[in-house]
Amino acid sequence: MAHESLLILDGKFTSCWSLSLVSMTPVPRRPRIVLYSHDTQGLGHLRRNLVLARGFATDRPGGLGADVLLLTGASEVGLFPRPEGVEAIVLPGLRKDREGGYAPRHLRGRLRDVVALRSSLLETALDGFEPDLFVVDKTPRGFGKELERILPRLRARGTRTVLGLRDVLDDPVATRAQWHADGGDAAVRDFYDEVWVYGDRRIHDLRRVTGMAASSAAVTHHLGYLSADRQDTAALAHRPATDGRDYVLVMCGGGQDGAALCARAAAMTPPAGMDLLVLTGPQLEESRLRRVRRAAAGRPGVQVMRFSRHGAAWLTGARAVITMGGANTVAEILDTDVPALVVPRVTPRAEQLVRAEALAAQGHLSVLHPDRLTTGALQDWVDAAVQTRVDRTGIDRGGVSAAVTRARNLTSPSFSSYRPSRSCHVA
Repeated sequence: MAHESLLILDGKFTSCWSLSLVSMTPVPRRPRIVLYSHDTQGLGHLRRNLVLARGFATDRPGGLGADVLLLTGASEVGLFPRPEGVEAIVLPGLRKDREGGYAPRHLRGRLRDVVALRSSLLETALDGFEPDLFVVDKTPRGFGKELERILPRLRARGTRTVLGLRDVLDDPVATRAQWHADGGDAAVRDFYDEVWVYGDRRIHDLRRVTGMAASSAAVTHHLGYLSADRQDTAALAHRPATDGRDYVLVMCGGGQDGAALCARAAAMTPPAGMDLLVLTGPQLEESRLRRVRRAAAGRPGVQVMRFSRHGAAWLTGARAVITMGGANTVAEILDTDVPALVVPRVTPRAEQLVRAEALAAQGHLSVLHPDRLTTGALQDWVDAAVQTRVDRTGIDRGGVSAAVTRARNLTSPSFSSYRPSRSCHVA
């Protein structure tokens, strides 16, 4: 039975409802973690945070049992399964054009007004949720510095803060220039307890490439790729509707700029006895989706789908995969022995190309530059690849468990202290 109890805090009477406060025993409290991503192109930032959220939220061995709040600019968050304990707040969206500029994704106002609105929403959510740990994806001060006001407040009240970076940001020259333009070292010094890099340092040493100051490098940890433990075991049971036949899978991420790859792939002939599945991505424009469907029309065994929430599980069961090579898709590939061909995005950032070439140099996948993209080139690769498998066991793929361990170490001291509920009334 619940009992109302009176506590004296700072000389004031506080009325709280709890199961029992008679003995003043501290009430167990789940860790609270917020994951922020600005999400201006594709779904990579969101997908990365969803993987981390699953690891932080699970009560199973190896998890943290946390309540996790996602702050995202991707309205597509509702397309993906979220485990118990994970909630999402969608910010007004932003988009990146081919020249690398930014604009509101849906609203028709000025960019600076949308950023100001996002900043206000972010502050309200963070003030209300009172996280123990705040993980910021990629942008040290948030998009357009939308986190710059709230970060000092979080630090002042004891929230631990982490800057999370994908394994590759861009080509080395652009990466170093962007790190310094963003004031990366100053941001780490002023705002962050740690920097997490979601990759294997032996493949790409981001500390060296950015030219981090020694103080930033000292708190930067390469956790390994977010590959192992990415998804629930139950998800792996989902297979596509191929009537039991083997299949080749084509994945174009969010699809915002994947039309050319999808159309060329949809015109292939599946290997004998196999199907060809083309996942275009939910952000592919309708007119370009029709172009892909026309390329596949009348071709036996070729299926074109905009999206499947089971895409990662389908990858595990494929005979071969063709993809644009975003960080999350590559991480999923690295946890399999499925042969993979990456046709990377090369503008406005060379991130996918740098990653793919580094992994190809060690035999983990193949690369086809988009300037050489033809249906024939894809067909030749697929026909040979379905006869092979790839050993990737030498790569550090334990980034999810490493992130959970570091989160536990950062936050565990705060969980032993009593925190009165925010619903308590102070007289």
